[in-house]
Amino acid sequence: MARIDPERAQLVVRLVYDGPAQAGKTTSLRALAQSLGTQIFSAAEEDGRTLYFDWVDYVGGLFEGMPIRCQIVSAPGQTVLENRRRMLLATADAVVFVVDSLPERMPDNRRSYAILREIASQQRVAVGIVIQANKRDLRDAISLDDLRDAFGSGLSLAMTEAVAERGEGVRETFVLAIRLALDRVRALWADGLLDARAPEVESGDQLLAMIVEEERKTSGVVFDVEGETAVTPHVTEHVASDESSPRPPDASIPPGLVWPPVQGRVIVHEAARHTISIARDDAGTWRGVSTTGGWQISSPAAASFPDLEQGREALIAWARWHVAATSRLSPERAIVLAPSVAGEWRLWQIVRASRTLRDLCREAVRMRGRAAGEKLFEIIDLRAQANEVLVESGIAGRVTLEVIAQSANGAPVYAGGADYPPPAQPVRAEHDAAFVEHELLASLRDELAAAPDRLSDLLASIESAAALRGRTDTALRLRRGLLNT
Repeated sequence: MARIDPERAQLVVRLVYDGPAQAGKTTSLRALAQSLGTQIFSAAEEDGRTLYFDWVDYVGGLFEGMPIRCQIVSAPGQTVLENRRRMLLATADAVVFVVDSLPERMPDNRRSYAILREIASQQRVAVGIVIQANKRDLRDAISLDDLRDAFGSGLSLAMTEAVAERGEGVRETFVLAIRLALDRVRALWADGLLDARAPEVESGDQLLAMIVEEERKTSGVVFDVEGETAVTPHVTEHVASDESSPRPPDASIPPGLVWPPVQGRVIVHEAARHTISIARDDAGTWRGVSTTGGWQISSPAAASFPDLEQGREALIAWARWHVAATSRLSPERAIVLAPSVAGEWRLWQIVRASRTLRDLCREAVRMRGRAAGEKLFEIIDLRAQANEVLVESGIAGRVTLEVIAQSANGAPVYAGGADYPPPAQPVRAEHDAAFVEHELLASLRDELAAAPDRLSDLLASIESAAALRGRTDTALRLRRGLLNT
């Protein structure tokens, strides 16, 4: 766990390189040590496989004026050594999960990753995870998109590519992991949980002795590991397409300028992998949508600040609003304070696109039997609920089919970019009848224009569903509107 060493006035953080056996953890640490100009300590190996751990100690960069000391440790991947692995992972501030990119290794990758997620979920403050896709030079290497789908976490994944044997991509992975670790340190500090004691181990030899003694006492349960590494946070030089066009934030954003501290960093890293072109709308908001990946980015006109401190205060205030509204917002969203043009700073919101009511409407037109009508009435009810839980509560100034999604528990959530500054007063909600007349019918007409043969089946489905629900008035408005198309 991260701590401030009062004797040396250093911040000590711990990175653990994890992953299935023979994925390339030791190779990655050897390449990293060479890149950092330091030594690697390997406790014990058998046929080239790590039995205890590899250790790299490195000092570099600053955190609030203190040097950052990184203890970088690899965990054994063999199943029979899982107790040692669990102990090392339990003390990580960030984890680099190294995977073999060959398709036949995916079952091992998934099994190992499931254990890592289980251990990480037990931490009081989130631990950032970077997936290092190794051996990318192999002809049969699985694509990154397929690799993401294989893990199936439903969350954004920070993923990098590497060929550890050649040292390619190893340093980049390390830099991202350090940023995640420092984001976690800030979260610990804010919660009053950052330890202020010297590290329990100062070298690979001391860690080995501790593990051996712990295993002697507990028959295989390991205890502590301290892993350090450091890099100076920096801001990438801004290059604007023109005098007034800011550049979207990327993974180089320093710690403390991303919310939420760990998952937000993952989201920024993931969104930055995709091409996003931004343009300013009539209200002065900069907006962009990624060509792949489903990411939306926006920065309102008012979210520009002349200096870093003003921008940081605005970031904190907006983050507090997001925390209060979390249950009514779609997941996978982050706020970033990034350098803008002319030395100014700009707040950005990054949101992963969700399956909205507009998507449900599109699906309903293609459903068969009463299911289509049932789906339309479900959309109408969700839209009415959205007025109450989103608009009238002040979460959003106005909602449409395109910005309402459905949460895992069935409740409507806001899937668009949140207003900045947040609406101070609730807005009078649009009446259900007006919604049917104006918004839902317009959406249905658009879909039927591409599939006119579905009209008669859709009308029959609406009448059937309305009879069961006692919604004949609504069904009549839908019928009249569709027949008058």
